[in-house]
Amino acid sequence: MRKTDRKLSFFCKVSLIIFALLFNYSAANAQEAASWKEKEITLRVSNQPLGKVLEMVAEAAGAKITLQGVTLWNIGKHTSIAVKSKPLDKVIGDLIGDQNVRIRYEGNKQIIIEPFEHEENTKVEFNVSGQVLDRDTQEPLIGATVLITDGSSKTAGQAAKGCITDLDGKFSLRISKKESINISYVGYETVSKQITKPEANLVIELKPSIEFDEVVITGISRRSKNSFTGNYVEVKGDELRKMNPTSILKGLQFFDPSFKIIENNDKGSDPNAEPDFQIRGDQSLGTTTQMNSMDLMLDNVSSRPNTPLFVLDGFIVPMSRILDMDPERVESITILKDAAATSVYGSRAANGVVVVESKVAPDGALSVSYNGTMTIQTPDLTDYNMMNAADKLDTEWRAGLYDPNDADDMNLYNKYLRYVLGGVDTYWLSKPLRTAVQHRHSASVAGGTDVFRYSLDLNLAMQPGVMKESSNQTKGVNFNMTYLKNKFTMRANINLSESDSKNSPYGAFSKYTSLNPYYIPLNEDGSQKKVLDNNVVSGQSRIITNPLYDATVGIKDVTNSLSIATNLSLEYSILKNLRITEQLSYTRGMAGTDRFLPADHTSFELEDDLTRKGSYFKSTGTCRHGQATSVSTTTL
Repeated sequence: MRKTDRKLSFFCKVSLIIFALLFNYSAANAQEAASWKEKEITLRVSNQPLGKVLEMVAEAAGAKITLQGVTLWNIGKHTSIAVKSKPLDKVIGDLIGDQNVRIRYEGNKQIIIEPFEHEENTKVEFNVSGQVLDRDTQEPLIGATVLITDGSSKTAGQAAKGCITDLDGKFSLRISKKESINISYVGYETVSKQITKPEANLVIELKPSIEFDEVVITGISRRSKNSFTGNYVEVKGDELRKMNPTSILKGLQFFDPSFKIIENNDKGSDPNAEPDFQIRGDQSLGTTTQMNSMDLMLDNVSSRPNTPLFVLDGFIVPMSRILDMDPERVESITILKDAAATSVYGSRAANGVVVVESKVAPDGALSVSYNGTMTIQTPDLTDYNMMNAADKLDTEWRAGLYDPNDADDMNLYNKYLRYVLGGVDTYWLSKPLRTAVQHRHSASVAGGTDVFRYSLDLNLAMQPGVMKESSNQTKGVNFNMTYLKNKFTMRANINLSESDSKNSPYGAFSKYTSLNPYYIPLNEDGSQKKVLDNNVVSGQSRIITNPLYDATVGIKDVTNSLSIATNLSLEYSILKNLRITEQLSYTRGMAGTDRFLPADHTSFELEDDLTRKGSYFKSTGTCRHGQATSVSTTTL
């Protein structure tokens, strides 16, 4: 009997210990949950879906949030918060608001949101009536759909309960407390609202919904595609960068056959040679001259009658501004090419308009981004089917270039023949070329709120050319600011750009295509020959110089430009479809060119007067121009 009493006593003691441990554990968990849910949160989030904001708040507290059997209303609605040292439960409570849910804070840092139901409350019904209006015009929306839903998928496949608004945009329903109403109308954003009490004069305002791809950007205004009758082509920036990551304009010709780039074949892949653009065909008679950096910076297009008008963010800019623009900043490009363009910009748009829209600063906390691209350019000479030295000399003999009865001709022929038999076969086309590695870097700092946004962009482009020692280096700083308050919008932009270019001392590539392969480019000491051939053939004297020699004499051929541009746009919306815009812009630019050819340059080989050998050319220029534009725009 004593033995049994001892066993019972031992069992009771163990049970009490286990109970105490469980009680202490539960109390500890409760105490832990009560403590960490009051953890102070400091967070700033702007323009993010409610579900994402809740996850970010929980992450800031080192917790995980879970929805169990409940769907939060407006979970996809863009929400902004800015809290500092605020308890976690208060932050989540403010975000969820008066919704029929219960929030549990577990000890393992789990936030669980579940339905909060009282049987007696779910059976209570009350009347809800109201009116649906257009948010901008405050006009009633006739025939808007008002559906009753509980926010779950249980009602899928069942008959929908609800009504449509009458001639005054009014509706009336009988609804229970746990249900909500969903209001929709064609061309407007859908709104959901949870009902927690009887409503007699509920006002629902719907916002018109016009997607970005349903409008045409003309530079001055955005027109609906349905009302815009002009001929246009719109291309997104991402698509352009896929086709050509270094030049946004060269990528356009893949999307619009009428947009043509006329390359200068004499310049080859010279990074400093700017192409000619055509949108509405060739408007010139005869040939056009090549524009230099000075003309580009000063926007002197008199020698380029086919050049279209370039518009950047609503402001007319020189072509150089677009050519030097970082491709990563481009949001979209629209090409206007018929009478619709001239109706907006007048006679300046006779050759078409290229409208460039840059990226808008994102709304949200401070963000820093970097983008880098590398491009490898290699010379492609497969289209050149050139003869070798033996074939070239044999063709000249068959063509009768050398007279067998003339001793001078035969001596010249035999000299070339000795070169050929000695193994001379110079491939001149490859001499001035190289494989160029181009790279571009851009960094951006952006942030702001739905009222004020800003972005600072830095970019650097290093573009060595395929021609040896040719290069183009572009540096830029761009600052954007946008302020939106009610019906007033202000946009400001400051851009500073600098370009340094160096032309190849090896001369034009076309010179190398005319040289014979049996010419020897080097002297016996390994230096470059200055004169490759100096002979009299058929009574005519000819001197063939070596373009490779010019690269050794110290040529200087550089161009640099610096420009700063400021733009200011003020806009006020008087009515839904009527706004007044004032645009101010000011640009100041400086450019300079230095070109020096020493006296030993091959271009002075036939000059006997020493005082006329050598040349130096220097040109500098500045430009200042501003424009002010007042526009009254009606959006269709």
